[in-house]
Amino acid sequence: VMVVNGNAISKMSTTASALASAKMEDLKSKSFTDANLAAGSHADAENPLQGFYTRSWSVTDVMDASGMGVSYKTISLTVTWNGQNSSRSMSLSTLKTNSS
Repeated sequence: VMVVNGNAISKMSTTASALASAKMEDLKSKSFTDANLAAGSHADAENPLQGFYTRSWSVTDVMDASGMGVSYKTISLTVTWNGQNSSRSMSLSTLKTNSS
């Protein structure tokens, strides 16, 4: 039974990782001014993904030296799911510059 539980947890973690990576790549490909990259908290409109996972992200604007414009954004993405008797999560973070 322990091996089956371990395999189930591993499969859920692998799926969560794939969902996190896919959304992070999607966010990184968007325009710097896209609504999904506005400062603040965001929830995926497709939640719950596969009926089981919840994906959300937060964006923080980091101002340039003049304080007049945004130099880059910090994107922190989390996928959560209920695993074997507990809630689990996986997080990814990246930076997006105005030129990327």
